[in-house]
Amino acid sequence: MVSRREKRRRTTKIPAWYQRRLMTSRGLGEYGVHLLFMLSKSWLSMIILGVFFGWRRTAGFPFGLLDGVICVMFVVPFALAALIMFGSNVETEVGNLAIRGRWDDVLVMLPKYHKKLAKAMGEPRAELATALWEGRARAKLEGREQALQRVNRAIAQDETPSADALLVLAQVLLELEEHEEAREVAQQIIDLDPDRIEGWVLVVELEAVDLMNPEAARIALDQARTLPKWADFGPTTDYVIGVTLAGEVQHEEAIELLEPFRDWADGFGDRLPLAHAAGAQAEAHIVCSLLALGRDDEAKQRLGSLRAKLEEAGFTAILTQIDRFIARHEPELIAQPA
Repeated sequence: MVSRREKRRRTTKIPAWYQRRLMTSRGLGEYGVHLLFMLSKSWLSMIILGVFFGWRRTAGFPFGLLDGVICVMFVVPFALAALIMFGSNVETEVGNLAIRGRWDDVLVMLPKYHKKLAKAMGEPRAELATALWEGRARAKLEGREQALQRVNRAIAQDETPSADALLVLAQVLLELEEHEEAREVAQQIIDLDPDRIEGWVLVVELEAVDLMNPEAARIALDQARTLPKWADFGPTTDYVIGVTLAGEVQHEEAIELLEPFRDWADGFGDRLPLAHAAGAQAEAHIVCSLLALGRDDEAKQRLGSLRAKLEEAGFTAILTQIDRFIARHEPELIAQPA
């Protein structure tokens, strides 16, 4: 028997086609995707209203208040699509604070964030999303115990942890650099839902980048690519394949995939600030691959340019993340001038 809570989760799920097309859309194309999403929610009522409006016009009724209301109803999806695209988005606001390392401000904003998300997508999803941001913030400000306490409180609301809840736990563990434990949680996600693409992708990145086990990363990648939702990851698939290839010492091929992903992420950052972090991470992988290829001068120049760009933008949290990554994988590069 499906609980009411689970029913709410399912009814508020964002369609895969909508997420996939947003990953690759720009400008008017992005507006068109938002508009299609709005129309997909209201097409039946719009047809009924259109038929009714046409009947009134052909029957000779004078244009009145009812006709004006119907016209407004037709405009609503277009207006909502514009509002989503150009309006202030609470997720964007929180993301902008996070990439600048303003974790205290993130915590202050979370009640507003939770309220807006609960209204738009339902309480279960809002609770997990809020727990994720609070867990990340407390990981930076207070440490492991406080970060995991918040996440575990959200997970405990269900008798059996869902794949969504375990994904939140895994992401906070990554923030704490608890890679082995994050890998265990990723396996739990896969065991719970073998078709959950996020669990497989998490395993690929952990094995390829953090645990440095390219054979395990390749096995997980090959499995992920057989799943129907692999295409939903859009350009992110280039990143996942790229880091796997880098772990397999196929650095030229890795760079060929990581560079277009970096460009895409940089262009998407205004809509989703964490994309800036993903783009910077891709560039850091490129730097490591260039070093492995013996192109030391180019690697130093690109790392210097990346750090300068992040400093200029005020993305202090991303800069810290990149420095930590380079120090772990190429420690001698940190001590050398660009």
